[in-house]
Amino acid sequence: MTVSRRLLGAILLWLIAGLNQMSAQVTTATILGTVTDSTGAIVPGISITIRNVETGITRAVTTDEQGRYRATQLVVGHYEVAAEAAGFQTLVRSGIELTVGREATLDLTLQVGAVSESVTVTGEAPLIESTKAEVAGLVSEKQMSDLPLNGRSYANLATIQAGVIADFHTGSNIERGGQAFVALGPKISINGARPNQAMYLLDGTEINSLRYNNIPGSMAGQLLGVEAVREFTILKNNYGAQYGRGVGGIMNAVTRAGTNQIHGSAFEFFRNSKLDAKNFFDAGDQPIPPFRKNQFGGSIGGPVVKDHTFFMGSYEAIRELVGLTGVSTVPTLESRAGLGPIFGNPSTPVAMDPNVKPFLDLIPFSDPKYDLGNGLGLLKTWRRRPISEDNGVIRYDQQVTAKDSLFGRLSLDRSSMTSYGSGFIKGYSLDATGRYYFVTIGETRLVSNSIVNDFRAGFARNVNITVENIPRLDPRLGIFPGSPLMDFSIGGGVSVAGKIGSGFQEPDRFIDNTFDFSDNVIFNRGRHSITVGANLKRYRGNVAQDIWAGGVMSFTNFAGFYRSGAVQSTTSLGIPGTWDEEKGWRQTYWATYVQDDFRAMPSLTVNLGVRLERITDPKEVNGRIATILNPCCDTTTSKVGYPWITIKD
Repeated sequence: MTVSRRLLGAILLWLIAGLNQMSAQVTTATILGTVTDSTGAIVPGISITIRNVETGITRAVTTDEQGRYRATQLVVGHYEVAAEAAGFQTLVRSGIELTVGREATLDLTLQVGAVSESVTVTGEAPLIESTKAEVAGLVSEKQMSDLPLNGRSYANLATIQAGVIADFHTGSNIERGGQAFVALGPKISINGARPNQAMYLLDGTEINSLRYNNIPGSMAGQLLGVEAVREFTILKNNYGAQYGRGVGGIMNAVTRAGTNQIHGSAFEFFRNSKLDAKNFFDAGDQPIPPFRKNQFGGSIGGPVVKDHTFFMGSYEAIRELVGLTGVSTVPTLESRAGLGPIFGNPSTPVAMDPNVKPFLDLIPFSDPKYDLGNGLGLLKTWRRRPISEDNGVIRYDQQVTAKDSLFGRLSLDRSSMTSYGSGFIKGYSLDATGRYYFVTIGETRLVSNSIVNDFRAGFARNVNITVENIPRLDPRLGIFPGSPLMDFSIGGGVSVAGKIGSGFQEPDRFIDNTFDFSDNVIFNRGRHSITVGANLKRYRGNVAQDIWAGGVMSFTNFAGFYRSGAVQSTTSLGIPGTWDEEKGWRQTYWATYVQDDFRAMPSLTVNLGVRLERITDPKEVNGRIATILNPCCDTTTSKVGYPWITIKD
């Protein structure tokens, strides 16, 4: 007996210790409940018909010997539930809204009478989740359509949930100090975790951008799709064993499906600089730098075959032109002549090395109005930065038979940004392109009245490419005649809004592919709802970067530059640049899990689960890296939860 108690205690301790965060595949909803008569006695064998009022698709289940029923894997939407049996009036409950991941408890009470008599009750099911212990927040369909959004990135709405904060200024809309621009959305932190610890799902499959394991987006710093995304949940804690791979929370979004009615929308937003005020850095005697932004699009959805086949499509575009003010600190005319405080106020000009002149000619002249008194002055300039983005989503749903349903969704986005101008080089531009392709297909099959199988397959591809366009200049500016221009900088307070030559990682190309497959089987047996599933993912990241392709040259100060006193200059033998990085990263992840939601009593549900997951060491396709083997690659996590409703109607 003592051994048994110790073993039981150890098992309970192991379960409780496994309360951790994981990633999700749940994009559907569940209706469950108990049917009784007017005396409170349970009624077995009742036919329950659950109908999606938007599409007309129905699901039929029957109450068991304890009067319980449960319908899983229901598409989110508005429903009505009808219960009928001989000797009882038909009861219809309408106005039930199922949201992503919700388990709506709907207990029904039948009145004695003829089946032909019908009683219709309109009212939502209780919103309290009495069957799951997870901590989550919903951004509903109404909030998606009603709340204002600057930029129309639906991910920004995550911050209306408690414990969620976001950095909206880390997308590619911010200059990145000469490094490559990256197409990203806002960085979201859930419950204090790092943004790259979160998981982002669309229709049940992963869409993370592998470069930073962050939310995908565009060169505009947005994740478009307000017209296509119906709703999403933020899962914060205590998830079921179906969830894995991430520890920093989950953003789980589902797209809209077509309905039996044709619905559409159209919009345009316009903003320009006509009513803008100057910012602190704009030149006071110059016009306001230009700004124009148009964002427009629309959506349409409806039936192909009523009650069976549906479609939905959306398109959205951004056209933006912004003038960016840059403040440079550059030598004055006196300093350029070898005189003044930079050189210690000599009585005669300091001699300039003849090799310096081609570089000095690239540095712009300061504005006499902003002389700093130390041989340096300010120069305020602005340069154009146009952004273009096109986003489209197509979704197809079909009820193949009474037992089989299919859906497929394709999301496409292409964005580009050009940063024109450099304080050093006229005609210089940095061109960046971002693209993503997200594809998900799924099938749901009713194996029997108590068994449902759900399969998902997804593919996500994120592409980032940054290249420099440098006009033909004096060949003496390269380390070797005719070689690419070097990365060039001067210390001692000299800073120019722009640069000369190849930057830290330009050209830069990063392409990542994620293949995601999952299958879940849900068994309903009496008071148990058991989910058994598996998840397989394959990650492929291909990177190609020229690190300082033209070499690096830096000077401690302008005086050292004037006399040609380089303190850092690096090249490869015969070939400019420090190193080139071209690698193909590969990883495989798999997981299996079992979850049992046991309804111990009407007011208590116990959630028990276990998950085994493994991720391989990263490999490089050409063997260009060495990794330290991780002897502990398998991770077992466990879940236990006990939502207890103490007050009943």
